[in-house]
Order: sequence, then C-alpha cells, then structure tokens
Amino acid sequence: MTQKQIISDLGFDANYWLAKKYAAKLMGLFSLINDLEKMDGFKVCLNGIKGNLQLVNELPELNPDNYNSRFSFDAAVKQQDFCRYLFGEFENWQHITISHNSGSYSFPFPINNRLYNVIAGMAGVEITETKKEVTVLNTITVDSGIFATMAKAVKFISKDNLRPAMQHICLDFENYVCEVVATDAHRLYLSPKFEGSEKSRVQILINEQTAKILAKNKPESELTEISILENDKIMINGEIYNTIDARFPDYRCVMPDYKDAMQFEVKPFIANVKKVYPYSNKITGQVNFHLNGSIAMHTQDIDFDFECDAEMPYIAKAFPDTDIAFNGKLLMESLSIFKEKVIKMKTAGKSTQAGIFTNDIDTVLLMPYCS
Repeated sequence: MTQKQIISDLGFDANYWLAKKYAAKLMGLFSLINDLEKMDGFKVCLNGIKGNLQLVNELPELNPDNYNSRFSFDAAVKQQDFCRYLFGEFENWQHITISHNSGSYSFPFPINNRLYNVIAGMAGVEITETKKEVTVLNTITVDSGIFATMAKAVKFISKDNLRPAMQHICLDFENYVCEVVATDAHRLYLSPKFEGSEKSRVQILINEQTAKILAKNKPESELTEISILENDKIMINGEIYNTIDARFPDYRCVMPDYKDAMQFEVKPFIANVKKVYPYSNKITGQVNFHLNGSIAMHTQDIDFDFECDAEMPYIAKAFPDTDIAFNGKLLMESLSIFKEKVIKMKTAGKSTQAGIFTNDIDTVLLMPYCS
C-alpha cells in the first residue's frame, strides 16, 4: 500500500506534509501487522473510543531530566507536537491492541475510514460502509484544458506552512472565464483564460496532491463539470477532492501591464544562468543582468572571492537599457515550464519592479532581487 492510497483511504483533510508523515508511519505499522499475523496467538482487540481533545490532554508532560541527552528530549517534544497536530485532524480515535504469544502492541487509530474498517475486521467487527449523501451547492462547466496547466502551476506552490492558501493552486472563475494561478510570494504563475459557465467571482483552492492527480486526468470531452460540495469539497468526474476555505492573494493587484518586451531563446538563456549561478552568493543566489546591446549576466560571492560572467544576444528589445537581478534558482525553475524556443521578458525598465516572462499563453511574474 502506497502513501497516496493510505492518505486517500483515511480521507485526510490536513496539509499534505502532515498527511505524508502520518502515512509513512502507517506503512511501517501495516508491515508490522503483516509480520505479527504469522505468529502464534495473533489477536486484534478494540478497547474503546476517545475524542481527539482527550487524547491531546492525556499526552504526558515531558521532563528533560528523564532523558539522556538534550537531543533525545527535543526529539520527544517534536513527536508530541506531531501528535497534537495529528489528533486534531480526526474527531474520534479507537484504542487498538494487537497481541501474540510473545507480547502486544497498542496504538490509537482514527475511526470512520476505510483503513479502520480493515483493522476492525481483523478484530471480528464487521462495519457496513454507508454512502453519504452528496449535497451539490454549485456546478461549474469549464474548458478541460485547465487540467494541462496544473502540472505547471504546482511548481509555483509555496512550501510555507504559515501560508496555507499559497500551498494550493487557485481556480479563479469570473465573467465566464477561468484562470489557474499559483504563487509562493516570490513568483507567480498565471494560465491563459479558459471558458467557464460562472459569471460571479468563485475561487476553488486545490492542494498539491489533488492538482497532480488532476494534471494527469485525460478528459473525455472538451468541457468538464466541477461540482462544489458541502464541507469544502469538490467533485470532478465522480471523484471527490478536498479544498480549503482560505483567502487567496489578490494577484490581480500585483500583475503589471507592461507594454515593452525583449525576445530571447530560452535554452541558451537557461544554460548561461546555470553557468554563472554556482558562483553567486550562497544565501541570495543573486544573478545580475545588464540588458543593453546583449544579455549580460554576472554573479559574485564576495565572501569567497568568486565571480562569473556570461553573455548572449537577444532577438529583439523594445524597452530601455536596464539592470535587474533575480534569484538564479527561482529563475531557472520558472523558465522550465516553457517549451517554446523563443519567449518574451517584459519589464518597466526599473530594477525594483518585477519581470514578466511569457510565451503569450502562460505567464510567470518573478520578483527581482533588490539589494
């Protein structure tokens, strides 16, 4: 059983990092159960149900004097913090004991999910799954082309747990069009506009796991229905996915309308950034660009007396000569979504304003590095 299958069977509504960590622990647990099943006296007992708040209150108080080292104590504190987060994701937990002739193993397990039903079956308790009635609040029809853009959008999702909205991609509906948006506050991906059936402003926030699943979706028709359900869920092609009720950043306010652009070839551009990036400052990753008669790149790490230069021609340039700097790693990752030979960079000609990279279909906004 894979981590993805475990997360799906649990019906996990938490952030994907927590779900993956718990799923990894359960993979070890199920491996242990498989081994114990072969031993004499194997038995599974269900001993009682406790609420998540009770489990949190029963966590023991940790005393550093009871540990051999500070490292061991810190590890125990982290484990307790993980348990607090995890217990809060499921309302009720069953205390389960697996025993055999040589000993026993006890652990809490969340109830009302497919995996719990399997464990309960080992204890001789048969649980009949009841299908929950699905309440559809709204149904939106949209061009199926949005799914192909999700594979690009997930590269721009934030890893910051303090910004849960940015850990999702946003399907933004308004005036019968839909845009796919993702940002980590340093760069932003904006898809082309797709036709949709929704006139009013509706935003659906989809996590990374769901976005990757939908990106592999092969639509059967040019249009797809997205049903918005109760409890922050959506249904697409009969499958139900979790969303979150959060406010996505107002990206429209930060998208500049630049008129002038520079055209350049993507592959040699990325190759030159790769060449100079290892010599940049290890903290900032800053790559400086002098956009004059050519595209000149320069990196420098004063602490280690490193520096490197590269230069390549552009195809055409309409804006004034400009100096601007970007984080080299973010720049290379952002440009990797473009498969065309030639793309554009738009700018206001100021080092403090963002640059826009586009193939006139997909758009990436990248904040400059300002020293």
